[in-house]
Amino acid sequence: MIDLRWRHEHHPMRAEDIQAANNHLEAQGLRSFNLKDAGRGIETRRALFELVRVGVLDAPGDDEFVTFETFNTQLFEPYYWQWADLQILAAHRDTWVGLSNVQLHKPDEAQLGITVVHRKYRRRGIARALKVLVLSHVQARGIPSAITRNHPDNEPIQRLNRSLGFEPKGTDESASLS
Repeated sequence: MIDLRWRHEHHPMRAEDIQAANNHLEAQGLRSFNLKDAGRGIETRRALFELVRVGVLDAPGDDEFVTFETFNTQLFEPYYWQWADLQILAAHRDTWVGLSNVQLHKPDEAQLGITVVHRKYRRRGIARALKVLVLSHVQARGIPSAITRNHPDNEPIQRLNRSLGFEPKGTDESASLS
């Protein structure tokens, strides 16, 4: 796995970046919302499960995913609902088509988890827009950095993350020590 870090001070999300991300989604007939807005019900859990399942199964190196029951009882609360206002989703009408997941295990560093866009909506800049919105929320909370991990064979997500200012973890720390 490749560990990458984004730092607000080096690559801040500006108001125009956020507006451009929202405009990009809207121009495609998509709306963005957070998981908290969707509610905690079973329909939300099933829609999220299906989206996460697609992302996990399409990722390099992953060929199986948990059952809905396992997702519902073991993953939904601690990895998604706990930070429901930070889970940014995109939908086309009533169909969820994208997610960018973030978790806050440390007060000064967000952890970006899965970013997924449903297959038929890929290559339209939706993942970029979702990540911009997630990073803007991280920044608004005063969290100075975010980390993410990418499979070395997942070149598209590596390119996306680097274009948003993610750098190999340790790059900026080692530069400041020398």
